[in-house]
Amino acid sequence: MKRIHLAGFLMLFLLALPAFADRTNLIADISFPFYAGNELMDPGQYTLTQPHDQLTATMVRFVDQPKAVIVANYGTTSRDPSTKGAYLVFNKYPDGRHFLAQAWMPGAALGTQIVRSRKEKESVSSRLVTQARPTRVIVLAKVR
Repeated sequence: MKRIHLAGFLMLFLLALPAFADRTNLIADISFPFYAGNELMDPGQYTLTQPHDQLTATMVRFVDQPKAVIVANYGTTSRDPSTKGAYLVFNKYPDGRHFLAQAWMPGAALGTQIVRSRKEKESVSSRLVTQARPTRVIVLAKVR
């Protein structure tokens, strides 16, 4: 049964790859480890690609390695007015973990909000106990 699910997921992923190739990429140098979904990503240069404006997935890919993660997302309208270019927003929790939260294209009024992963929900529940709020960390990006 697991093999059938794995084969189905791999087929879906391979069918989606051409769609990811046609989209504009955001490129960012991220100097800290972070979570994209439930996956811990190392510091380095990353590309973020959304396959189509109507799809609810974003691919996060480490430039120097074949490692890639697809995370669920939805549109958001809460752009930080002090930033006009392309940028990424991370939620940093008191335990030091960073989670990818948003991606913004230059001049866009509507950005991409990443759906909270199980790992981030765990940080949120521990935050409720301590009453500490996450810090928003903004990383500038460029468009390729």
